[in-house]
Amino acid sequence: KHKQFEKNQVTSVSEIERVYRLHHTYLDEYEGLAKRLFITNISITCLYALGVLALILSLYVDSYGIMMAVLFVLYYYTVLCNQKKTKCTAIILLLYEQCNPEACASAIFALAKRMHAKKNFPLGQYLSQCMIYMNDPHLAIDVLTCTKRNNVNLMMAYHSIMAYANYQLGDASEVQRHYDECEKLNVRGVNSPLAMIKQQYLQSIENKLNLMNKDFDKARTFYQQVLQTTNMEFQKVDF
Repeated sequence: KHKQFEKNQVTSVSEIERVYRLHHTYLDEYEGLAKRLFITNISITCLYALGVLALILSLYVDSYGIMMAVLFVLYYYTVLCNQKKTKCTAIILLLYEQCNPEACASAIFALAKRMHAKKNFPLGQYLSQCMIYMNDPHLAIDVLTCTKRNNVNLMMAYHSIMAYANYQLGDASEVQRHYDECEKLNVRGVNSPLAMIKQQYLQSIENKLNLMNKDFDKARTFYQQVLQTTNMEFQKVDF
């Protein structure tokens, strides 16, 4: 009985997908993108293991063949990493270029299922954005709670999307809290690319506060400036 209970236990990731399917459309035709990315991930893992084994052997056996095997593994590891990046981008562009959050979300849910993800979504930042653009801030927040935030980039994105979700919910205090938390993040270099990204996030959150405070003149100025530099179709639609 205990084993049966463990088998049927619902995980956070599976529960979020269940709720998504109740309220939104799941598109089976985009599962192929997830399958190809998953296969590439498996190939990278296997190749990495072979590379480690070859390096260990090279320490104990002086062989030209082993050294060639190490170089071969390193080369194809780089090739596969580039392929992984391309396949990740193909999923992300469903949202960013095609403005199709249902397609992007479906591909990410399919990838999570193939990876047997339980507590953390792959590409969770983009999945939460899909929920935002489907006007489901509650589910966006749920996704973010199941997304890793182990570096400054991810933390900035987390606070920005959480602020957007709470803006949709009409909670100005939470929007302000995420602005303050984002502002506190330690970014090295005043003029570094990371500092510029942080400033963009802060301006975006501040704009949400201006809209909530009905300061439409400041909001209009923000949109006019951003529209001159943005290249992503989904951002143009959003603005």
